[in-house]
Amino acid sequence: MKAALLADPAAATDILHYSLCQQILSGAYRRLGDLMDASFNRVSSESSREETDSPTASDALQAAESKLDTPWLAIKDNGERFTAFRALPQKMKDTLVTYCVVQSLQIGVRGVNTTQDALVDMLSVDFTCYWQPTKDNYLSRLSKPLLLATFAPLRHKDWAAMYGDMKKSVVVESTQEWFTSTSKSDNDNAVTWMPPEF
Repeated sequence: MKAALLADPAAATDILHYSLCQQILSGAYRRLGDLMDASFNRVSSESSREETDSPTASDALQAAESKLDTPWLAIKDNGERFTAFRALPQKMKDTLVTYCVVQSLQIGVRGVNTTQDALVDMLSVDFTCYWQPTKDNYLSRLSKPLLLATFAPLRHKDWAAMYGDMKKSVVVESTQEWFTSTSKSDNDNAVTWMPPEF
């Protein structure tokens, strides 16, 4: 079988893609009838503190999932299910595979995984479309000295001096207001700023 498969790259690709798609979309690692010793898992993109929640990203993922062709998944016989997957138009298989790869991505902060960093650079991800720092998801978690050091270079020259003696909560509120009051159409630091972890 292995030697014969060497001559059929399309079948080999379908085996890989079928294994990925049935595991991610069915939510279970099916041992019976699997053709590969491979495990793919759906990776949650939400954190326990919801600081990465983004309606824009969630809506895009839900819209993509609603367009997937998945009747083949309901076929009980493993051989028939595989045959039905192989018979899908290539464009639909590509869509299924792309969605399943997206759902299995493990993404962390910048600088920890250079492969991930290379992918982010290749995709030219504009994180400002999906996330903005707020009091709850980011700002209140920084110490007051870090808030002042981080945002003083971006704000007017007297900002750090004005807020240096005030409570952290006041500095957080000032920073939150700066982010939320800036028009999205303006090319301003408040619109484009992202933490270095992004």
